[in-house]
Amino acid sequence: MFEKIDMHVHTGRYDGEGSPIEIVDRATKVSGLKGVVLLDHDMLPPYEIENSLYNNIIDYGKSVNMVVSTAVEVTAETHIENVHVLWYNFLKNEKTCAYFKKANQNKQDAYQEMCGNLSKNGYEITYDELQKENTIVSRLDILNNLIKKGYANSLAEAKSLLEDEKNIAYVSRNSVSQIVEMIRDNNGIAILAHPMLICDRDRERIICEAITAGISGFELFYPYIKNGYGSSTDLSITYEFFNLLYKVGVFRRGNFVFTGGSDYHGNKKKEVGLGEAYIGIEQYLYYFMNGDKI
Repeated sequence: MFEKIDMHVHTGRYDGEGSPIEIVDRATKVSGLKGVVLLDHDMLPPYEIENSLYNNIIDYGKSVNMVVSTAVEVTAETHIENVHVLWYNFLKNEKTCAYFKKANQNKQDAYQEMCGNLSKNGYEITYDELQKENTIVSRLDILNNLIKKGYANSLAEAKSLLEDEKNIAYVSRNSVSQIVEMIRDNNGIAILAHPMLICDRDRERIICEAITAGISGFELFYPYIKNGYGSSTDLSITYEFFNLLYKVGVFRRGNFVFTGGSDYHGNKKKEVGLGEAYIGIEQYLYYFMNGDKI
């Protein structure tokens, strides 16, 4: 049987659902899935766990015959919220800890402002309400609340409300190129996440910016339709992305890595199942468990 790894799996520490151990246990029940990479938005990787028998989530994965690794999904400074860089082979040090501490505070300040803007414009939603339910408020929490209250019928409709100039809130972050450089400076592997979720007007520019900065690769396999993009098929969207990569000369510039992940959020994004997008476990072990391969 073809063995696969889902390289984009969120936990309940931020906008996902379930502890790292719970998610690994779920992964063992998915046919053919032999590995997961656990990560969250702008937070240190979910490496440490509360379990007296195991030192960390990687050791726990070994105990259930599952390849487990951790990473970070870093959000870039743009006019929209869908430009993310996946940081694999993360290095924890004083600078990276300080960076994500500040990033989270900036994000909470912005979401508080966004809820205030929505409230001013007639949407019955408050930051305090969301904080009571989630402690750490995420953009997905705001989107789901808009759907729950009948202001939108889907994630795509809710996103369009947040991108309205009247409701938008600015989050102070580094640019795509600065994030890629930070990851490379810390010997990490930088992958541009779900590139086709980047809005049409910015997509080519951001891909070129990431390439110039030294991006290691791109998230190629991704369940776009279930994540609110397009109305055709995931395969046709992937072909569209390949054509864009040919246009900007990716395949003439050197070696790039292509990954796959579901962007699983558990019950916070029920449409997307664990292991819906993936790469082969052997491909993962070759490129991501050996530092000299990229």
